[in-house]
Amino acid sequence: MTRTFDPQSVIDLPRFDSDSIISIVTALLTLASHETALPANVQAARDLLKSAVDSLQGTKMPTAQVESKLLDAMRAEAAGWTALEKFVDALAGVPGPKAAKAAALRDGLFPDGLSFLHGKAVKRWPLTEARIQHLAAKDGAAAVKAVGAEDLVAHVVQTHAATGAAAGITAPKAAVELPHVRERLDEVKAAMRAYVAQFVANAGIDKTGAAQALTGASRPCPQ
Repeated sequence: MTRTFDPQSVIDLPRFDSDSIISIVTALLTLASHETALPANVQAARDLLKSAVDSLQGTKMPTAQVESKLLDAMRAEAAGWTALEKFVDALAGVPGPKAAKAAALRDGLFPDGLSFLHGKAVKRWPLTEARIQHLAAKDGAAAVKAVGAEDLVAHVVQTHAATGAAAGITAPKAAVELPHVRERLDEVKAAMRAYVAQFVANAGIDKTGAAQALTGASRPCPQ
């Protein structure tokens, strides 16, 4: 098999996700921005890399949108728990066959009211998860059915799951990149290899010293 000697086959890169490669490329481009006498081919490779990383960033959901999605999920879950607490508390105060079951649910789920909803998602998650498990248990499910709170509980379970996903609690830490993000990620890797190859090749012959000054920028990419 014939070996090809081009940047894509010769220059190895570690496994990057989109966030980490954006950080590293930003650092590379910041270093390059301080050099005003780069050879034309290095400048062209740098411009290609910047274009590729800009395209990748354009496919990523902005941090503000991610935070907004989490906040919306937390609010929806809080609204569900609030409605459920008010429902069982009101029903517990009405004399009748459902009062005892409602009181048991209220005391089991809300011994301290709704204070468990305070704080960040990671803090309140185990507290809400424990209550979800209580509702899913045999006695809890029977009590929910007895008082007619199935719809409220279904809403709580659904919004609880949405909060976990939005907060990254129930999702794997190394989330799989979406196809369109992976395509842009591959383009950045290709541009990054070409850029590294250009300024390393020029480092020994560039009389201005600009390319030589940037050779240290390849060090964030060891195998």
